[in-house]
Amino acid sequence: MDRLEAEGNPEIVGLSEASPENCILMEDERIVVQQVVARLPEKYRIPVYLFYSAELSIQEIAKVLQIPAGTVKSRMNKAKHVLKEELETLGYDR
Repeated sequence: MDRLEAEGNPEIVGLSEASPENCILMEDERIVVQQVVARLPEKYRIPVYLFYSAELSIQEIAKVLQIPAGTVKSRMNKAKHVLKEELETLGYDR
């Protein structure tokens, strides 16, 4: 018996949550979120994409879009509000 078997591996124990059913549900939710984001007006969609997909900071997004950081923040907040409302309408409550 090796050391991992003797001690147990906490990372492996957590894998039970990643059942095939949960993986499918998570993928379905990801697709729905992408579809809702795609329907956002461009001025909200682009900052969301740059932040979450391209992993740019607020400052970097401001520089890329040539707008103030405060404008990026307000657009992100508006986008989150719209996304939340739309997802709740579709039955997602997170």
